[in-house]
Amino acid sequence: MATSRQPEEARPADDVGRGLDAGRAVDAGQGPESALAPGTGQHVVVVSGLSGGGKTAAAKLFEDLGYAVVDNLPSELLPDLAELVSSDRERFSRVAIVLDVRSGDAPLAFAAMRGALEGRGIRPQVFFLEARDEVLIRRFSETRHRHPLADQRGIASSIAEERRLLDPVRDEADVVLDTSDLSLRELRETIFGHLGDPTEAEQLVIQLIS
Repeated sequence: MATSRQPEEARPADDVGRGLDAGRAVDAGQGPESALAPGTGQHVVVVSGLSGGGKTAAAKLFEDLGYAVVDNLPSELLPDLAELVSSDRERFSRVAIVLDVRSGDAPLAFAAMRGALEGRGIRPQVFFLEARDEVLIRRFSETRHRHPLADQRGIASSIAEERRLLDPVRDEADVVLDTSDLSLRELRETIFGHLGDPTEAEQLVIQLIS
């Protein structure tokens, strides 16, 4: 299990967590060359995390950076995606794959995807986005989106179950990002700043404190 560093501090957000999953565009500019895998010119990112945690906004950021974004692909097709990405590394030089509970057994799908990529010589960089429960509940209330695990249970129980299901994925992430007090601009800057970071033994946990 990955261990955690001390959280980083940041200034209070000027847009406190509102609409991070609303898909608003972010002016990201051009991605740094350091984000590309050495020797191959290829960088593959896996974005996972809690529903309402900011994955849609992160996916939009990667799209603005020129990444091919694949979201909500059935788990059965993930090995085919890995084969496609590895077969034409020039065409798929930048790829972001969003993987969460919608894929079914998320830890199994994540392990299969990561294994398929690494078996082809591609080490993906994994981002995990989360937020405090009260922030997630507020975001769902504001957007009126339905939680993917909602059935007969309430939103709080759905969030708790999702945390439990995704905990193995969180443990394997290179960067864990708490978006509770994060504006879209800060989300952009934080992700942009960690693109292509060398893999380290310790997991980097980023928490913005207001």
